[in-house]
Amino acid sequence: MTIAIGVKYPCGRLQRALASLPQAHLPEAIVFVTDSRWTYSSPSVYFEDIGTKLFGLTNNAAIVYTGDVASAEHCISELKRKLQNSALRKINVSETFQHVYKHHLKNRSSLKHPLIFLMGVYLKTEQANLIYFESPAFKPVFLEGVQGIGEMVAVNEVIEKVNRHINELIEGNIGDHTTKLGILIASIVNDQAILNPKYSTIAGPIQFAIVGKDGITTGELSWTKDPTGATDIWHRATARKGELTTFQRRHNLSPNFINIKAFGLHTIID
Repeated sequence: MTIAIGVKYPCGRLQRALASLPQAHLPEAIVFVTDSRWTYSSPSVYFEDIGTKLFGLTNNAAIVYTGDVASAEHCISELKRKLQNSALRKINVSETFQHVYKHHLKNRSSLKHPLIFLMGVYLKTEQANLIYFESPAFKPVFLEGVQGIGEMVAVNEVIEKVNRHINELIEGNIGDHTTKLGILIASIVNDQAILNPKYSTIAGPIQFAIVGKDGITTGELSWTKDPTGATDIWHRATARKGELTTFQRRHNLSPNFINIKAFGLHTIID
């Protein structure tokens, strides 16, 4: 079972503050974080931590899923093919997913879990959309704030902790808020879910991407036990002048999340 978090940025206190300022303008973005464990059920339950659940669709759109791998990747591949076909002026995402999913329902004995997607799209207007699709109808639902799919008990735990700490990230220079937000979410996913033995189906390296004004970018995550926050990437992303504790300790995060590089964003090749 997956844990995948999508955030429409800005959110929290920053979003409320901007709403009260008619002249304020901040490009929106979508932040994605997901685990990479695949669970197999036949002949017995076993795992592989090599899964890709976060994919690029275009240079300004990405998608993450939970559910059956074969039907999900087929849906994504077909949607990507249509998006790259310049002759198609209008693409109905729901119909594309429905068509592929019906094919899998007809040709396979069963699909045990619903297929769910979160799609992030950045528009030329500097607006971003976070869109939810669920089988069998795949009706689009536009979401705000911090959202998640997959193992919902773990998802809700992560969302609750993200919302508790998110406002601490919106002070100072706004230029790197989305990166800091992605690092915060990846840390919490790791500590609340991946390191928690009750969630055995959630594990593996973390995929992390931002869909925004610079296209699709991926972060490199690095943590340290050093209380000075000396690790270069960690320091640039999180430390403020005069802080004596690391971001990790401030947020009561496990010391086990050290020197982990995020999985890059993958693209299906048709």
